[in-house]
Amino acid sequence: MNGRSIRRRRIRDRAWAFLAVLIPAAPCLADDASSTVVRGPERGLVAKASALFRGEGQHAHSAKPKTSFPLFIRGQRVRAQSPVGTTALPTPAAIAPFAAPTPPPLQPAVAAEAAVVPTSVLAPRAAATSTVDNAVNPAGCSTCGGFHSSLDAPAFHGAVGCTDGSCIPGRKDCDALPNKCNTMVGQFSANLYQCLCCPDPCYQPSWVPAANASFFADYARPRTVTRFRYDNLIDMQVPDRNQYWMKNLPINTKKPFIYNGFKYRSNPSANMQQIYLYQEAAGEKGSFFIEYAYRQINPLFSPTQAGFGDLNFGIKSLLFDCEMLQLSFQMRTYAPTGNFSNALGTGHFSLDPSLLASIKLGPETYFQAQFGNWIPIAGTQPLAGGIFYWLMSFNQVIWNVTPNSPLIATLEMDGYSFEDGGFTRPIVTPGVKAVRSSGGGVSYFNLGPGLRWSICNKMDLGGALTFSTTDMHWADPWFRFEMRFLF
Repeated sequence: MNGRSIRRRRIRDRAWAFLAVLIPAAPCLADDASSTVVRGPERGLVAKASALFRGEGQHAHSAKPKTSFPLFIRGQRVRAQSPVGTTALPTPAAIAPFAAPTPPPLQPAVAAEAAVVPTSVLAPRAAATSTVDNAVNPAGCSTCGGFHSSLDAPAFHGAVGCTDGSCIPGRKDCDALPNKCNTMVGQFSANLYQCLCCPDPCYQPSWVPAANASFFADYARPRTVTRFRYDNLIDMQVPDRNQYWMKNLPINTKKPFIYNGFKYRSNPSANMQQIYLYQEAAGEKGSFFIEYAYRQINPLFSPTQAGFGDLNFGIKSLLFDCEMLQLSFQMRTYAPTGNFSNALGTGHFSLDPSLLASIKLGPETYFQAQFGNWIPIAGTQPLAGGIFYWLMSFNQVIWNVTPNSPLIATLEMDGYSFEDGGFTRPIVTPGVKAVRSSGGGVSYFNLGPGLRWSICNKMDLGGALTFSTTDMHWADPWFRFEMRFLF
């Protein structure tokens, strides 16, 4: 091969090296079958450039020493190795300026418009961060007297101070009472008004153990409950009074019983034990319940009697529900299923309408009450008579065994006021009628403590012991134990 041919070959190899620099994607196009297929005159060019890019396609004279030569690409001088020997390509630093041309400078008007773009738009987005606004509460705001549903109230409801009713999220403004809440009664009245007229939209009804802990007053909130209860009434005086517990308690229908020189026609007192099974099926606003009792009666002189007593059933309807107050109406009916001749029942139907209430007095303090009127139907006159009763309880959480298992102390206060009716005089007195019609104005009152343990809002158990504060009484003392399963 003469010198001219050698020079021609070197020029051609330099051209291929130049093309390899300008076409960096050529290897991918040549190897990837899924890429766009290059056809026409460019096909051979790409293949040759790919071979040179990989350092292939050496010639027989490649053993000759490598020489460097200059390349002029877009007015820039680049040193490249001669393809004679191992092919050497320009370094990335030398290629980078030519792969992405620098755009021309902006015109003054365009530059001024770009200068007003906020830097936050041009800068990369920073990682999202969460912030806490201490002025925003779930059911209140900083302009209120306090957190509307917090648990750190001094007294009477879960609001600290006196709320004005105008800052609860999700609710329209509500006019507040003119009272300045400078007294405990004023604070209670203002919070009660807000509960009735400006209810909290964030309030979620739920069963609160401390609000339903009383042993004698029925609870206001309907709930599906299975309850087992045991009553032990000691020293019941004139137990047939108004035929509330039983029809009568005679000793002997043929002749009186003589004791310590006195003739007795009826037992003056008795002890009674009862076991109740109570089942309630509830919806959100109402429930139906049924209760059946097994009774054992121990009269002072007569033999002990035992058997099933009267059946009672009824409905409960939740009239009003807010955080501070729950108010329900309950209608109970007693059916004479017990054997009244053995003092196991009353022998007549009776109705028992009542109002049930639970009021929140503090963070963990509640007042529970039941006000009702027991009405006998077709009872024996003049024994049978109506009874107005009030059952009240102060409930206080004294210890949280676990966060969901509070231990609740109760103070039970029970009163019975006799509207009419009477009772059997136990002692026979010449010239005195056997039945005394007491009329109205006589009341019994019991007072005593109780303790209930609620376990994870699934069950609770406990007992109460009350003592009479009057000479005449139903029982002194009256012990009650119960266990409830909550569903």
